[in-house]
Amino acid sequence: MKDYIRLSNAKAYQLLNSGAMILISTVSANGKYDIAPIAWQCPIDYDPVTRLLFVCDSDHQTFKNISETRQFGISVPHVSQLILVKEVGSCSGRDNDKFSKFNIQTFQPENINCLFPEDCIGYIECRVYNIITDCSVSLVFGEVLSSKADREAYNMRLLSEAEAGKTIHHLGGKIFISTGDNIIK
Repeated sequence: MKDYIRLSNAKAYQLLNSGAMILISTVSANGKYDIAPIAWQCPIDYDPVTRLLFVCDSDHQTFKNISETRQFGISVPHVSQLILVKEVGSCSGRDNDKFSKFNIQTFQPENINCLFPEDCIGYIECRVYNIITDCSVSLVFGEVLSSKADREAYNMRLLSEAEAGKTIHHLGGKIFISTGDNIIK
């Protein structure tokens, strides 16, 4: 039998794989743009339209912006954008204009008001259809209005095994990994 170590109940989440890191782009009610990394997200439905959720700290500026405007954008950063992910996660959008501070090149999406960083693997524009808050954590539920993906990174699915489709995965603390090259069938 394998040798196991006991984890505290507070650390049990570290065993779960939450999928790729995403960047959430928002705008406040007074027009200030923000961007923040989120590690915990997943799709919850796809027919007739994709619905998804992500976990957000209810005290963060990102959550406040989403609550006010009922919209958000998702960017799926490429592994080469790890520094961007770390930078935008290093300070609050409440006190900083992250786009200027980190000289992020951006573009405006078609259906919502936010700024997307250039050169990500893909982009998803969403409207909020539900928010559930429990203590200091909120589940934000979004319905997709529009999405697009890099042609080299997507062909009926995200091509995580291809260089263009390599995503970032957060393991906790300051530890990140990327998707590998091996496909297991």
